[in-house]
Amino acid sequence: MTEMLSLWRGWIVRPLPRTAAAIAGAVAEAHGLTLKTLRTGSRRADIARARQEAMAALRAQTRPDGRPRYSFPWIARFFALSHPTVMHGVRAHRRRVASGSRP
Repeated sequence: MTEMLSLWRGWIVRPLPRTAAAIAGAVAEAHGLTLKTLRTGSRRADIARARQEAMAALRAQTRPDGRPRYSFPWIARFFALSHPTVMHGVRAHRRRVASGSRP
């Protein structure tokens, strides 16, 4: 989806931001899971890693001014976790990506 902005000298087309559920759902689908499964408190490694990837994807979304669109507490409420758990998950995912191991 796109949004059209009218300016004095023309139009700017920019994509609308995706919702948190859409982003997390896309990550869940990529891992062969459902969004409902991703949002459970399961500690199974495959689910936990997919959840960490979704948390990192949400945190990577930015506002037009460059600040993160979703805060750690907001992401924590979305997944029914504590915000330190989300901080750990984002760091763990970034470490896995940086080391080249399978996300």
